[in-house]
Amino acid sequence: KSPYVPEAELLEEVGMLRLLDLDTRPRLYRPVGCKHCAQTGYTGRMCIAEMMPMSESLRRLIMRKANASELRQQALAEGMESMYDNGLRKVLAGVTTLEEVLRATREG
Repeated sequence: KSPYVPEAELLEEVGMLRLLDLDTRPRLYRPVGCKHCAQTGYTGRMCIAEMMPMSESLRRLIMRKANASELRQQALAEGMESMYDNGLRKVLAGVTTLEEVLRATREG
């Protein structure tokens, strides 16, 4: 992997600023190919996921047949981390790339 410091505009555009301390410019990475990864810059697999723990408020929404958007909004309000945010945290940890998270989640 090859390190780079992204522009502040990119960090704002993808919503990463809310995950950083003020005045922090993180080091992100770009994939660099080699013979071990078939020149892709990636090897193996990593999961980015979201898990929605059941709560009483979510249970009530389900019982009244709330739509997926309402359920998601309530789960996020209760602290659920979205798949996108989970991916962004892994980008900040240097274990995947922003491009891969955007590709996998179709957000940003």
